[in-house]
Amino acid sequence: MGRAERGTVLQQLAGRVVGDGLTDAELVRRLAADSRDAAFAALVHRHGPLVLGVCRRILGDHHAAEDAFQATFLVLWRKAPDVNSLAGWLHGVAVRVARKALTRSSRSRARERKIEPMPPTPPAIEALDDLRPVLDEE
Repeated sequence: MGRAERGTVLQQLAGRVVGDGLTDAELVRRLAADSRDAAFAALVHRHGPLVLGVCRRILGDHHAAEDAFQATFLVLWRKAPDVNSLAGWLHGVAVRVARKALTRSSRSRARERKIEPMPPTPPAIEALDDLRPVLDEE
Protein backbone atom coordinates (compact mmCIF):
# COMPACT_ATOMS: atom_id res chain seq x y z
CA MET A 1 0.00 0.00 0.00
CA GLY A 2 1.31 3.39 -0.92
CA ARG A 3 1.65 6.36 1.35
CA ALA A 4 -1.16 8.14 -0.48
CA GLU A 5 -3.67 5.44 0.53
CA ARG A 6 -2.52 5.47 4.14
CA GLY A 7 -2.71 9.23 4.20
CA THR A 8 -6.39 9.32 3.22
CA VAL A 9 -7.41 7.67 6.47
CA LEU A 10 -5.23 9.85 8.67
CA GLN A 11 -5.38 13.19 6.85
CA GLN A 12 -8.36 14.44 8.81
CA LEU A 13 -6.47 14.05 12.05
CA ALA A 14 -3.14 15.48 10.99
CA GLY A 15 -4.00 19.08 11.82
CA ARG A 16 -5.45 18.27 15.24
CA VAL A 17 -2.71 16.07 16.69
CA VAL A 18 -1.52 17.06 20.12
CA GLY A 19 0.37 15.01 22.62
CA ASP A 20 3.61 14.69 20.71
CA GLY A 21 5.55 14.86 23.96
CA LEU A 22 3.30 12.37 25.75
CA THR A 23 3.80 8.63 26.03
CA ASP A 24 1.21 6.12 24.89
CA ALA A 25 0.37 5.37 28.52
CA GLU A 26 -0.28 9.05 29.23
CA LEU A 27 -2.46 9.38 26.14
CA VAL A 28 -4.42 6.25 27.08
CA ARG A 29 -4.97 7.67 30.58
CA ARG A 30 -6.25 10.89 29.03
CA LEU A 31 -8.44 8.87 26.68
CA ALA A 32 -9.88 6.99 29.63
CA ALA A 33 -10.58 10.32 31.33
CA ASP A 34 -12.69 13.05 29.77
CA SER A 35 -10.20 14.70 27.41
CA ARG A 36 -10.87 12.12 24.73
CA ASP A 37 -10.67 14.03 21.46
CA ALA A 38 -7.08 15.24 21.51
CA ALA A 39 -5.70 12.06 23.09
CA PHE A 40 -7.64 9.86 20.68
CA ALA A 41 -6.46 11.88 17.67
CA ALA A 42 -2.85 11.61 18.85
CA LEU A 43 -3.14 7.83 19.30
CA VAL A 44 -4.76 7.34 15.90
CA HIS A 45 -2.09 9.51 14.29
CA ARG A 46 0.69 7.64 16.09
CA HIS A 47 -0.57 4.06 15.64
CA GLY A 48 -2.84 4.38 12.62
CA PRO A 49 -0.25 3.25 10.05
CA LEU A 50 0.40 0.05 12.05
CA VAL A 51 -3.31 -0.75 12.37
CA LEU A 52 -4.12 0.09 8.76
CA GLY A 53 -1.17 -1.97 7.53
CA VAL A 54 -2.30 -5.02 9.49
CA CYS A 55 -5.88 -4.69 8.27
CA ARG A 56 -4.76 -4.17 4.66
CA ARG A 57 -2.48 -7.23 4.70
CA ILE A 58 -5.18 -9.49 6.10
CA LEU A 59 -8.11 -8.20 4.06
CA GLY A 60 -6.39 -7.22 0.82
CA ASP A 61 -9.08 -4.64 0.13
CA HIS A 62 -8.56 -0.96 0.88
CA HIS A 63 -12.19 -0.21 1.78
CA ALA A 64 -12.58 -3.26 4.01
CA ALA A 65 -9.25 -2.38 5.66
CA GLU A 66 -10.49 1.14 6.45
CA ASP A 67 -13.63 -0.32 8.04
CA ALA A 68 -11.52 -2.67 10.17
CA PHE A 69 -9.20 0.24 11.03
CA GLN A 70 -12.16 2.24 12.33
CA ALA A 71 -13.54 -0.73 14.24
CA THR A 72 -10.15 -1.29 15.90
CA PHE A 73 -9.99 2.29 17.15
CA LEU A 74 -13.60 2.11 18.33
CA VAL A 75 -12.56 -0.82 20.50
CA LEU A 76 -9.71 1.32 21.87
CA TRP A 77 -12.21 4.13 22.57
CA ARG A 78 -14.34 1.77 24.67
CA LYS A 79 -11.57 -0.26 26.30
CA ALA A 80 -8.95 2.43 26.98
CA PRO A 81 -8.77 1.91 30.76
CA ASP A 82 -7.96 -1.79 30.27
CA VAL A 83 -5.04 -1.30 27.84
CA ASN A 84 -1.48 -1.90 29.02
CA SER A 85 0.88 -2.24 26.06
CA LEU A 86 -0.82 -0.15 23.41
CA ALA A 87 1.03 -1.10 20.21
CA GLY A 88 0.79 -4.83 20.89
CA TRP A 89 -2.82 -4.52 22.03
CA LEU A 90 -3.80 -2.55 18.91
CA HIS A 91 -2.03 -5.07 16.70
CA GLY A 92 -3.93 -7.95 18.30
CA VAL A 93 -7.28 -6.16 18.05
CA ALA A 94 -6.62 -5.23 14.42
CA VAL A 95 -5.80 -8.86 13.56
CA ARG A 96 -8.98 -10.15 15.26
CA VAL A 97 -11.21 -7.47 13.71
CA ALA A 98 -9.76 -8.03 10.22
CA ARG A 99 -10.06 -11.82 10.49
CA LYS A 100 -13.69 -11.52 11.58
CA ALA A 101 -14.36 -9.23 8.63
CA LEU A 102 -12.68 -11.73 6.31
CA THR A 103 -14.82 -14.55 7.71
CA ARG A 104 -18.02 -12.51 7.32
CA SER A 105 -17.08 -11.64 3.76
CA SER A 106 -16.34 -15.27 2.89
CA ARG A 107 -19.64 -16.44 4.36
CA SER A 108 -21.51 -13.74 2.49
CA ARG A 109 -19.91 -14.74 -0.82
CA ALA A 110 -20.74 -18.40 -0.14
CA ARG A 111 -24.40 -17.52 0.47
CA GLU A 112 -24.49 -15.45 -2.70
CA ARG A 113 -23.16 -18.40 -4.71
CA LYS A 114 -25.94 -20.64 -3.36
CA ILE A 115 -28.67 -18.35 -4.65
CA GLU A 116 -29.90 -19.45 -8.04
CA PRO A 117 -30.08 -16.85 -10.76
CA MET A 118 -33.51 -15.60 -11.70
CA PRO A 119 -35.08 -17.36 -14.64
CA PRO A 120 -35.21 -15.44 -17.88
CA THR A 121 -38.19 -13.22 -18.46
CA PRO A 122 -41.04 -15.17 -20.08
CA PRO A 123 -41.79 -14.16 -23.68
CA ALA A 124 -45.30 -13.01 -22.79
CA ILE A 125 -43.89 -10.37 -20.45
CA GLU A 126 -41.34 -9.28 -23.03
CA ALA A 127 -44.24 -8.60 -25.40
CA LEU A 128 -45.47 -6.00 -22.92
CA ASP A 129 -42.29 -3.96 -23.40
CA ASP A 130 -43.96 -2.01 -26.20
CA LEU A 131 -46.88 -1.17 -23.93
CA ARG A 132 -44.87 -0.10 -20.87
CA PRO A 133 -44.34 3.54 -21.96
CA VAL A 134 -48.06 3.90 -22.67
CA LEU A 135 -48.96 2.38 -19.32
CA ASP A 136 -46.45 4.65 -17.55
CA GLU A 137 -48.02 7.71 -19.16
CA GLU A 138 -51.48 6.67 -18.07
